[in-house]
Amino acid sequence: HQEQTGDRFNPFLPPEPDLTVGTIPPDHVGVLNKFNVVENHLLIVTRDYVDQETLLTPEDFIALCWSLNEFPSLAFYNGGEVGGASQPHKHLQLVPLPLCGAESTTPMDAVIQDLTDSPQTIDTLPFIHRIATLPDGFLDKSDAPDVLYQLYREMLDSLGLSPNEHDGLLWQSFPYNLLVTRDWMLLVPRSREKVDGISVNSLGFAGSLFVFDDAAFQRVRDIGPMQVLKGVVED
Repeated sequence: HQEQTGDRFNPFLPPEPDLTVGTIPPDHVGVLNKFNVVENHLLIVTRDYVDQETLLTPEDFIALCWSLNEFPSLAFYNGGEVGGASQPHKHLQLVPLPLCGAESTTPMDAVIQDLTDSPQTIDTLPFIHRIATLPDGFLDKSDAPDVLYQLYREMLDSLGLSPNEHDGLLWQSFPYNLLVTRDWMLLVPRSREKVDGISVNSLGFAGSLFVFDDAAFQRVRDIGPMQVLKGVVED
């Protein structure tokens, strides 16, 4: 039995057995991405239907931390369709590091050396953002999910993206991307889903822009990767 979400088919209720990895505490399911562009691309899906545009919860951060602790990886969340979400059922995502055979983990790691664990901006990044570093061994601490959740809320508030409340739930007031590794957390507001036909999701802010043909690849080269990222953030 597969459920529909509104008029849309929901591949997560239930997920395909061959793609289901198992339960992720406290109430999530690990599902391999059927249309992955990165090997071992894991989806962290809420067991019951929750809308992707609701705010992440402390329970979501428990699942995120549990998954990040399994192997060196990047967790990310596409907040809404403009942020790159292709499914309305709430799901975080996890990909192994380094990405796509890169020698270093992500380009972001090279620019965070002097940061602290409070939300701030990096002058060399040409788009609106908030970023904070995480101390060594942070994820081993029992309060790590709560600390990350509070940091997430602080980042949203500092960007003027405080949530809206209705139907007893907190909903995002603006699309965004969230990226978390064992070393840092980054939040970026989004004003559009694509620039000149080039779609961007959270992985773009980790240095991975995916294109489907040579013409799109050339457009990225002509515009410049950083300008593509700036274009999906700025109004």
